[in-house]
Amino acid sequence: MSPESVTTATQEARPAENQKDIQITPADGSVLKSSKVLLQGKFLPDDFVLIYSNAYQAIVKTDKTGNFESEITLNMGLNLVNLTTISGNLKEEGQKKFSFWLTKDEDAGKNFFTGTVKSIFDTLITLTSANGDKNIRTGKSTKLDIPEEDGTQAAGIKNIRIGDFAIALGEASSRDTIIAQSLQIIRGDKPQNTRDFIIGKISANVRQDLFSVKNNKDGKLAEFALDKNSQITPSGQKAKITDIEKDKNAIVIYHKEDDKNIADLIYLIPQITSP
Repeated sequence: MSPESVTTATQEARPAENQKDIQITPADGSVLKSSKVLLQGKFLPDDFVLIYSNAYQAIVKTDKTGNFESEITLNMGLNLVNLTTISGNLKEEGQKKFSFWLTKDEDAGKNFFTGTVKSIFDTLITLTSANGDKNIRTGKSTKLDIPEEDGTQAAGIKNIRIGDFAIALGEASSRDTIIAQSLQIIRGDKPQNTRDFIIGKISANVRQDLFSVKNNKDGKLAEFALDKNSQITPSGQKAKITDIEKDKNAIVIYHKEDDKNIADLIYLIPQITSP
C-alpha cells in the first residue's frame, strides 16, 4: 500500500460510533493451515494501522475508503494479534485483539476459542476472552489435555480450575459457542502478546544502538535499543539507522528483554504541519 500524506492536527473530529469496531478477515478464532495470511480490514480513511504479535509487526495505512491489508506471518499453534488504529494526527482511535490457530492437522476443526476459565457447569465451560464471553461444550469424544497433578494426568473437566487458560478447537455452533473436539488447559506461564507500542517524537539521534522517544501520551522519555531484527520504515519504505533523527515523529512497536525496551519496528512519520 503506497504511503499517503499525513492529515493535519486540525482535522475534523471523527464520529464516535465509527471508532467502535475494527473488522478483519480472516475472522477472530479462525483455524488456519498456512503461516502466511493476508489480513484485510476496514476502518477509517487515512489511519495508521498497527498489527503486532510475537511473530510479526507491521504498520500500514488505510486508503481513502478505509481499507487496509497486510500479509502477516504466524507461528505454529496459538497466535495472539493486537490491532490498533491511529489517526493522522497521531491519536489512538481504536484497538482490538484477535487470535488465530495455525496447524497442519486437517481434522483440527474450523474454529477455536481461547481465554480464561470463568465458570464450569457440568460439561459447559465459559471463558472470558478478549472479545467477550465464549462457551465451550465438551463431550465424551473431546480430547482433553490438562496439567498433571501430583505426577498423574488429571482426568475429566472436573479438574479444570477457575482462572485456567483454555484453548478449545472444534466447530462453532453459534458466534459464542463451540463444540470442542479438543481442549487444552494451561497453568503457570499463560500465553500473551508481549509487544506494545509508543507514539511520540524522537528526542535524540541513535548512539551505540540506543535512542529515546518523548511519549505523546504523558510527555515522558522512553529509551529503546536496536538489535539485528529491528526494522526501520519511513512511511512504508525501507530505511537505515541514520534516518532515526531528533524531532522526527515515530511509532515504535517494541518488547521488553530484562530491563531494556527492544525496538521491533520504528515507523518514521513526516512532520505534521497545519494548513
